[in-house]
Amino acid sequence: MDHMEVDDIEEKINTLETYCRVVNEARTDILEIDIRKTVDEHLVLNHDGIINGVNVNESTLEQLQKLDPQLITLDQVLSEFQSTSSLVYFFDMKDIKAILLTLGAIKQYNIENHVIFGAGDRTINKEL
Repeated sequence: MDHMEVDDIEEKINTLETYCRVVNEARTDILEIDIRKTVDEHLVLNHDGIINGVNVNESTLEQLQKLDPQLITLDQVLSEFQSTSSLVYFFDMKDIKAILLTLGAIKQYNIENHVIFGAGDRTINKEL
């Protein structure tokens, strides 16, 4: 899912509703997912690292969901599309500290052959 597709359907990018529409209605084959880790070890989908002026990596999931009730976790997305076996995930790693937890989620959902990793940050790419 590129950002252009989401702009076309005029919705907030990182919500479960948007991902469901893109997979079920637009029939995309690849979901781009921006992954960050909260201070209490949850993986959340967030591009900028800030929610209403608060840093994602310095907050708990509960604190962030109070600020943005539509904030979703990687677990929610992977659970939602577990039966969509043709779907490929592009994990855009926004936080180096999220890598190990993300690898655990990949194993848990048995999607090892359905994931592409990347990052805009050179340090994160080296770690991947």
